[in-house]
Amino acid sequence: YYFNSDFMNYKTFQEAILSNEPIPFRGPINKQTLSCAEDLNYRLINNDKFGFKNPNTIYEEIIEVIIVGDSNAEGLCYDETGDISANLRDKKYNTANFGITGAGPLTSLGVFKEYVKKFKPSYVVYIYSEQMGEIEFAYVKPVTLADSIIAIVFNQPLISYDSLTIILDPCKIKNLSLEDYNNLYCLSNNLEGIPEPEVNSVKPTIGLKTALFGDYNYDYNIDQYDLDVLLNYWKTDNYNFELGPNTGMAPYLQADNFDFDQDYNLDDLMAFVQMWNWSFENSIPREILHIPTLDFVPEYNFKKDRFLFDLIQFPGDVKRILLRLDLSGTEMSVDNAADNSQYDILLRSSDPDREIHEWVMGSFSSIDKQILPLFNVEMKVKDDQHFKLIYEIISNDHKSASGELQIIYHPIPTEFMISNPYPNPFNPVTVIEYGLPAVSNLSIKIFDIRGRMLMQEIKNGLEPGYYTFSWDAAAYSSGIYFIQFQVTDIVKTYRVLLLK
Repeated sequence: YYFNSDFMNYKTFQEAILSNEPIPFRGPINKQTLSCAEDLNYRLINNDKFGFKNPNTIYEEIIEVIIVGDSNAEGLCYDETGDISANLRDKKYNTANFGITGAGPLTSLGVFKEYVKKFKPSYVVYIYSEQMGEIEFAYVKPVTLADSIIAIVFNQPLISYDSLTIILDPCKIKNLSLEDYNNLYCLSNNLEGIPEPEVNSVKPTIGLKTALFGDYNYDYNIDQYDLDVLLNYWKTDNYNFELGPNTGMAPYLQADNFDFDQDYNLDDLMAFVQMWNWSFENSIPREILHIPTLDFVPEYNFKKDRFLFDLIQFPGDVKRILLRLDLSGTEMSVDNAADNSQYDILLRSSDPDREIHEWVMGSFSSIDKQILPLFNVEMKVKDDQHFKLIYEIISNDHKSASGELQIIYHPIPTEFMISNPYPNPFNPVTVIEYGLPAVSNLSIKIFDIRGRMLMQEIKNGLEPGYYTFSWDAAAYSSGIYFIQFQVTDIVKTYRVLLLK
């Protein structure tokens, strides 16, 4: 974490550095500070020895939980006995409050690096909020609705994935249109899909959940089928599927206005990407739901360590591709090799815990049929690796091919390699591992101490990969022997000792 050079000259900062203590980000140490008057009541906050809103007694025990973030983490308008940390301490979790009002992610990162490293808690909780403001609404009486129906019309666009709570007193409703001010009416819900308020509850409410930005089929999951909708309408003048311009952070995006800007552009694309990434991290894995209409199985190959996906034989123009790589059970890792310039949109997601990698490529017109580089293999083991690749390919005319490829990866060294014999001394078997970077002819010879050749093994046209040679010397007496490997012009000779 990097600090402003002026800040580094402060006495508090210098003392912390000299004593190898974390930086007091928030305020004066071991002093009272005046804080918060949102309810017109100022509060005196007791700062701890690091300037945060904690009692110093928490540092006498192992800290189990650290909370970082902004004013919601700090507990604005609560003293050190009433915030989230205090409530956790009451439940016997020794908790440190390292929240700072007004802190953004970078400041929280600095706090994290300074204090988590020192105290090594079991849990770290990051709390950050963005004030979206209240949404204005008005009561109206549309002519298309019966007089007995209440309609609420919002004057601002709704926030994506938001929770709306409508609180009504169901039996204190007056009919103003008839100037009937004396009689009270009770709410009776007959609109399908909206829950009935609890008439006998103290605070009767109707709870609603707004849709997700970019979730065009309303399943609360941003998937490849939502992308298909956006791609299909991108070059049209139907702007019902716009997503920008907007404000907020995924998933809580809010359109700047009801009509957006009547143009599909980068704002819409960036909003979809934000929602896509959020959905991958917070939803169930995306599934392939369409029944394939094309009998097509793609080919693939490895060019050294690069995986190539072959679309040349696909019967039609390609509109969108989904590829999901499942590496569970393998000892390999991959890095991305897909080229962004080949597509109008390339969405990549990875889940290290599930060992899942996902690519979705799309085009507003069509993707040229081609061989697509997808990933590079990174691994330290030499054994064959078995994994699967799930694919779904959609054509311009909405035909599809989908399925699962079972893939075997044969690791190939970048140069000729050979290991020392092991064990050595041995009785009666010793092993040598070797690797070939290209198709090769191999000769293996074994000599005794007098230079007599005891055996010879010739292998022509060996494919690239890793191999193992074992010599069983059970038929020979104890002594010194020589094992000679020759690959083209490379000759390696090893001295081994057989002890019986």
